[in-house]
Amino acid sequence: MKKYLYETMADCITQKINEDIWPVGMKLPGEKELTALLGGGRSTVREALDLCVERGLLQKKNGVGTFVVSKSVTLNNPLEQLNSVGDMIKAAGCEPESVHYSIRHCLPDQSIRDEFGLGKDELIVVMSRGRVANRMPVAFSVNIFPEKYVGDIFDEGIRGKIFDNLKGYADIDIRYSDTKIRGINPEHRWDRMACDFLKSPAVLLQQLHFDKNGEKIFYSYDYFNTDVMDLNMRRKI
Repeated sequence: MKKYLYETMADCITQKINEDIWPVGMKLPGEKELTALLGGGRSTVREALDLCVERGLLQKKNGVGTFVVSKSVTLNNPLEQLNSVGDMIKAAGCEPESVHYSIRHCLPDQSIRDEFGLGKDELIVVMSRGRVANRMPVAFSVNIFPEKYVGDIFDEGIRGKIFDNLKGYADIDIRYSDTKIRGINPEHRWDRMACDFLKSPAVLLQQLHFDKNGEKIFYSYDYFNTDVMDLNMRRKI
């Protein structure tokens, strides 16, 4: 996905902060100096600064200036291990926080019905969550469960990991997943929702989770902010 100039400029600012060229507490140069330093016009500089404010890196003080308040978070996670999104964030020493949560019971489309072998009147439960770390959006997830497996256990919210909730409330023990790594498709509604929340380039892990008996239990669409989340795997010959 091609970046806009202000996004590239914001990445440059982020790099300077991470490398302590611009340390926490420093007042940034004015717009005129920043345009000369970073290139682009003043409006582009303003958009880049606003994006860095959204990322939690900068704070604007009216009549005073713009200050560095935090370094960015880099979450480095291997793909070989099946971890929850929350665990992936905690592994980087950060505390995940849910700032968006929704749940609905509805009829599935034909592809989901076929995947789980559902009857025409059987419902699914669709959960969406947005996560932040250090005030920066890092992940957006959509989880799809056959209602017959989870009932209403997520209707009042969720505490902790999905895996633990399934084990504790539904006696379902998730053991593995089939995972596809995909790019973002702007034509897909969930992809658009994720991009609106993350406000950054993203990658999608589409996962089908299985229990200890090899039964298909739920789908997860996990979108990660690639500005702060490094996903890696080791491949061998």
